[in-house]
Amino acid sequence: MEEVQARADPPPVRVFHLGTIGGEAKVSKALADYIQNPPDTPEIVLATHQVLPHIKHFANRSDWHLLIDEALQAVRYQQHRIPQTHNLITDHLDVSQEGAIYGRVSVRDIALHEIAQNQDQDEILETLADTSRVLANRYWDTFVNLEQYERLKRGQGKVLAFHSVLKPEILAGFAEVFMAGANFEDSAIYKVWGEQGIKFDPDPEFAKGLRYSRHQNGELVTIFYVTEQQWSRKRREATCGGEDGATIQDRMVRAAKELFSSGRFVWLANKSVVENPFPAPAERLPNKPHGLNSFAEFDDIVFLSSLNPPTDHFRFLLFRGIDGGEVRAFTYFAEAYQAIMRTSIRNPDNQLPKRILVPDRGLAEYLHDIFLGSRIQKLDIGLVGDVAKNRGRPRKHHSNLERVAQQRQQARERKIQIWAKQLRLNSQDTIGEEDCRKRGENGEGSRAENGISAKSGATRTPIPAQGGQQSGDCGQQVMAA
Repeated sequence: MEEVQARADPPPVRVFHLGTIGGEAKVSKALADYIQNPPDTPEIVLATHQVLPHIKHFANRSDWHLLIDEALQAVRYQQHRIPQTHNLITDHLDVSQEGAIYGRVSVRDIALHEIAQNQDQDEILETLADTSRVLANRYWDTFVNLEQYERLKRGQGKVLAFHSVLKPEILAGFAEVFMAGANFEDSAIYKVWGEQGIKFDPDPEFAKGLRYSRHQNGELVTIFYVTEQQWSRKRREATCGGEDGATIQDRMVRAAKELFSSGRFVWLANKSVVENPFPAPAERLPNKPHGLNSFAEFDDIVFLSSLNPPTDHFRFLLFRGIDGGEVRAFTYFAEAYQAIMRTSIRNPDNQLPKRILVPDRGLAEYLHDIFLGSRIQKLDIGLVGDVAKNRGRPRKHHSNLERVAQQRQQARERKIQIWAKQLRLNSQDTIGEEDCRKRGENGEGSRAENGISAKSGATRTPIPAQGGQQSGDCGQQVMAA
C-alpha cells in the first residue's frame, strides 16, 4: 500500500480486509458486491487471498489481472470428534466411491450452506461452520476415507475427517495470474496442481527486481540439530530415559539455552507449548510469521515445532500422487524456512554469524542445501541409540530442476523411439533421423512438459480458460491477494 501511494501519480486503491469491513463473511460479500459493479476507472484492489474461493461469481474475470503474494493453500485436513452429532453434517452429504479407499463428497441440499453461514451465531454450529464452508464451496474437492466414514455412520466410529484439495478452476479465466512465493517448488500447490497437469512458468523480468535470487552469506550460517530421526509430536514427547523424566524437547530447550547463552534469540513452537520455556530477551515468533520484518535484528533462532499432518492425511496425499517426503517439504520444511527467514539471515548486508537450532537432520540438510556454504553440526543431548532410520532410496537428483530435466530428456528419448517405430511401420523411409528427432523434441506428452516447469519464486500460472480470456489482453483491473 505504501509503495503504491509513494508513486508520483498513484492509482486508486481499494482495500478489503477485516479491519476495513469486519468479519470474513462480510469481507467476502463486500468484495463480491464490488466486483459485480466495479467503477469505470481502473483500480488496484487489495484483499487477503483467503476470501478468493468465497467469491461465488467473479464478473468480468478477463478484465482482471490477479497478483497473489504467497502460494495459495492447496490442501486442507479437517477433523471433528463428533460420534453423536455427526449427522449435523453427514445428513446433508452424498459420497461417491473414487478408488478403493476414498470417496468424493458432494453436498445434497441447502442446509449445509446454512450451517456454513451460521447467521444466528449458534455456538455448536460455529465449530462446524468452517468445515461446512469448505464442503459447500465449488472450488474445493473434498474426500473421505470410505471405511472410516461408514463406521462413523454405523455408530462404530468417532471421527469425521475430510481431505480437501483446491481446484485450479479458481484461477481460470483471469487476464493473467501472477503468484509469488519463496521456495515455490516445495509448496503444496506446486505439487498438487502439478499432478493435475497445471504448469507454472517463471517470470524472469520480475526476478531481476528481487533483492537476491540465491541466498548469500551461507558461510555465516551454522545449523545445529539434536536427533537423526524424523521430528514428530510422538518423537518430541518421548522421554530420554534419564532419571529426570525429561522429554526430547525438554533436552532440546536446555541445549538451546546453553548454545545461545546470551538469551538473545527468537524461537517458535507448536501452539500446545503454552508456557514460555525461554526468558527474555528471547522472543517468540507467531505461528504464522510469513512476511514479518520485526525480528530482523536477531541472528539466532530455535525452531521446535513438529508440523506433520496426521497419518490419515499422509495416506490421502499419497493417493493423490504426493509422497511423504514431498509432504514434509511443504509442511514442516517450508514453515521452518519461513520462520528462519524472519531473522537477519534475510539481510545480505549483515555479516554477523547466524545460528539455527532445529530438531532433526532432515530439516538441517534441507536448510544446508538452501544456504550454500553453511555448516551442519549435531548437538549431543544424551539420546541413547539415536541413529538415522532408513531414508528410502538414495536421492537421484540434487534438485527438482535436475529431476525435471532428466524427465524431459527421458520423454524426448521415448518420443524419438515412438516416432521411429511409427515411421518403420508406415514405411516412410524418406524421413531422416534428424527430422524424426526434431519432431520428437517438439512433440507433447511427457509429464514434465505438460505438468510443471516452474523454476522458483515468482511464477505466472497458465490455467485452462472458462468462459473468459486466459491471457494476453490488457485488463482494466488489478487484484492483489
